Amino acid sequence: MVDGLERQFLEGFDPFFHYVTLEAMSNGVLGTFQIESEDGEALLDHEIITLLQTSDKKRSEHITSLTRVFRYFAAETLVLLLVSGPPFGPFARAASILRSDRINRVFGDLATRAVPRGFHLSRKNHPFDFTSWMSYRISGDPEWVTRLGRHDIVDLVVEEAEMLRSRGAINAFKHGKPFSFGTGFKMTLTHPETGKTVSNVPLDGINWIEWSEKKPSLEISYHTEEIIPEEDKARIFLIALLSNAIRNYRLARMNGEQNVELTFPHGFTSGKMVRRQSMKIRLSPSEEGKK
Repeated sequence: MVDGLERQFLEGFDPFFHYVTLEAMSNGVLGTFQIESEDGEALLDHEIITLLQTSDKKRSEHITSLTRVFRYFAAETLVLLLVSGPPFGPFARAASILRSDRINRVFGDLATRAVPRGFHLSRKNHPFDFTSWMSYRISGDPEWVTRLGRHDIVDLVVEEAEMLRSRGAINAFKHGKPFSFGTGFKMTLTHPETGKTVSNVPLDGINWIEWSEKKPSLEISYHTEEIIPEEDKARIFLIALLSNAIRNYRLARMNGEQNVELTFPHGFTSGKMVRRQSMKIRLSPSEEGKK
């Protein structure tokens, strides 16, 4: 039954879903809407029509934000692939039990080049190091990465895990927090003696606000996560290629095939970490107010 669940997932899994859907949404157009009164008369100046038209003018900003969101989705799927399959159980298990702190711990371990806790492997009582573990989870061969010099594949996973461990932007998009797309906050500091002014370089991307209550203080923070749409789209495609290679390898093994031709991402640039900026304002009661 467990093998059947895994086969069902692998055969139905579409690694290019996020990329193809994003392309279709980017090139689509808003349909025609009409709101009518109770007697059937068209209400051309209805508030909803105006709001839809206003939102449609922001289409490119919405799609740019969605590009980052889809990158989160694709990268999380890749991580779940890595920690599923023999001997850890089917994808359905990983996707169901790894929630909240448990999945965040996996992201954090991968981002720091550590084998995720609870998913260690060994051969002849010798534990796999991180590179060997990654190599085995991808290709079934702990020496594959080192033998072929494919450390860029490992870097790809590490960088996506680093992005995943900080989920403020995707949560802002998902939950409808006050957010916008554009240039983030600009902060200027002036030295009281020299008068020298220091200012940050604002980032362009998703901007959102977070509220934190740590009694007796209140903290309000402003955040920006930089988005470069073409880089995000390229990463989504690379993730899809790697996920597809893992899928094809595991299906081949389930079918008893010894030799399988796999297509891995190649010739891409690593080292492009997602950049973020934050500014926090803490409001605390004064000593006088405490009396």
